[in-house]
Amino acid sequence: MRSALLVVAVLLAAPSAAEAQMDERAARAHFEAASSYYDQGRYEEALHEFEEALRAAPDAQKGLMVFNIGQAQERLGRLAEAIESFQRYLELEPAAPDRAAIEARLSNLRARLGETGIVLRVSEDGARVSVDGSASGTTPLAEPLRVAPGRHEILIERDGFRPFRLTVSVEAGRQVEAEATLVAQERHADPVRAPRPAPPPPPSGRLWTWIGAGATGAALAGGIVLGVLALGASDASNAEVTGSREVYEDELSSAETLALFADISFGAAVLAAGATVVLFIVEGRPAERSTAALQLVPASIAGGAGARLQGRF
Repeated sequence: MRSALLVVAVLLAAPSAAEAQMDERAARAHFEAASSYYDQGRYEEALHEFEEALRAAPDAQKGLMVFNIGQAQERLGRLAEAIESFQRYLELEPAAPDRAAIEARLSNLRARLGETGIVLRVSEDGARVSVDGSASGTTPLAEPLRVAPGRHEILIERDGFRPFRLTVSVEAGRQVEAEATLVAQERHADPVRAPRPAPPPPPSGRLWTWIGAGATGAALAGGIVLGVLALGASDASNAEVTGSREVYEDELSSAETLALFADISFGAAVLAAGATVVLFIVEGRPAERSTAALQLVPASIAGGAGARLQGRF
């Protein structure tokens, strides 16, 4: 029974030992590759291989791997990460023979990290400064911007000015100077408004005068036409004196009717002319002072009816 248990224990332990040996060989291979990259100055590749070696290394060797990771990070200027790695090394190796040297190295790294920054000068006071999306103060800045080594995006904003963006790369332990000149935003002019159309000109100050003049001309023309027609009818009636009496009387009646209408037209022309003269005088005066009033009233004349114009001024 005891021999059977021993066999089972050996079988269970065999895979673990084999896996440990494989991990150790993998850790050694990564470590050797990392050392080669480090000697060539290819610190990014060396850091990657040291991290792979750390994952595969046994616990007894993890401290060594962490120490080498810290060295690669320091070479890359990643001081904050290097500080964390050296601190972890001291935790994994509490009895490390080089503890004093590592602690001095940590103090130096912290001092260098504190000196890393950006001296930013901005043309306008009162501008808001953001570094990598985080508010970092208002201009003028009293001290340099404290940043970690590496690449940083800076945004400067002030009301009335265009936003200013710049990218600054900072090496560990150094201060980089940067300047920003803000440009005022262009004020948009008020939209050009189309000119309003000019109001129509007011009616002529002598509107009724012109109406009266037109009526005078129309009545005068009508009187002339009717008069000519009346003369023609009168001549036709005279030609029939020795002819048919019926035709004679018709022509004579037509001539008299045309003559009557011609007289009325001439009378209307006279009245319209008089009204036009009055309107010409009245409309030439200021409106508030005009008190004229005209009225056309019927009038009796010998042999028929007529009209007369009366008014006051």
